[in-house]
Amino acid sequence: MEVIVEKRAAETRPESPDGNLPDLESPRSRGGNLPMNVRIRHDLKPGDVGYLTYLHGVLYAEEYGWDHTFEAYVAGPLAEFARSHTGRERIWIVERDGKIVGSLAIVAATSETAQLRWLLLHP
Repeated sequence: MEVIVEKRAAETRPESPDGNLPDLESPRSRGGNLPMNVRIRHDLKPGDVGYLTYLHGVLYAEEYGWDHTFEAYVAGPLAEFARSHTGRERIWIVERDGKIVGSLAIVAATSETAQLRWLLLHP
């Protein structure tokens, strides 16, 4: 199942307190302000595991100053999930304009409980 969402700038573009339009060139201000094509899928494709690991590593380094060892922390369990996830587990990959920008997974922690993993949305 795929979900496609389209937003138009004219519908969502907020004004700043001084009445001017926000700076749309700033990556952090883009949020829902620009037209975008968003697709959410739950199938893993070649390159997804590596790219999600990369994205986690880069964003956590920028936001929290974490080093390369965090990528190994993400890569091991994510690779194991790719090899052997069950029907009770699922990953969702978020793409914007054909590029991966986020993810979320639910995995079995025990036979009775689940755990959210790899929750990430690129700003």
